[in-house]
Amino acid sequence: MVKINPDHGAEIADGYDALRHSPNEPETKASYDALMSETREQYNKLAEGGLKVTKLKKNQVGYTTAEEMHNDIASGNLKYFATEHGYGANSEKFQDNPMLTGSGIIGEDGKEVANNDLFRIVHDINGHNLANKADFSPEGEHSAFLKHREQYTPLAGKALFTETAGQANWGIFNKKSGNKNMRLISQGRESEIEFAEQKAGLFPDSMINKEYHS
Repeated sequence: MVKINPDHGAEIADGYDALRHSPNEPETKASYDALMSETREQYNKLAEGGLKVTKLKKNQVGYTTAEEMHNDIASGNLKYFATEHGYGANSEKFQDNPMLTGSGIIGEDGKEVANNDLFRIVHDINGHNLANKADFSPEGEHSAFLKHREQYTPLAGKALFTETAGQANWGIFNKKSGNKNMRLISQGRESEIEFAEQKAGLFPDSMINKEYHS
């Protein structure tokens, strides 16, 4: 069971604020390449199992609760909000993020699915769903990170930390909008929260390997 430690959350949030966007540095590139490659492998297994994925239109409403999502997954379906419709704060600064590149997977609309979208699709299933149907609360997000981490190599796990634990803890514990975001989540208004800047960078190994919220 995950028990959220606010001091841990603040430490990760501060780390994310300090994180340097470094997509072209060898270590960052290697980790993100591994994350994207291993995510494609996971997605292919899900697709072979009959998963049907539907991209929401820009003004369509997605799942209002995690329970809705988990029920949909149980029926072999998953809807997702595409990166092209929204990509975090100050997205224009991070267009060189490798997660924006094409995954090689063609969606039902005939368009190539972005690596970011493919990862979020897979994370909803192999993270949230497998983590005892975790919700989108701080506890649920960290449980999903821990479960999904089991399915990646240590190299890919470095980028995974940024994309999951880093962004999720920033959303709740950052000094600028964390309290507001928490109120919105408690009111079921997740679509209104401020998302983290979509940096591609790596936390120090001392943080990546630390067991937070345990």
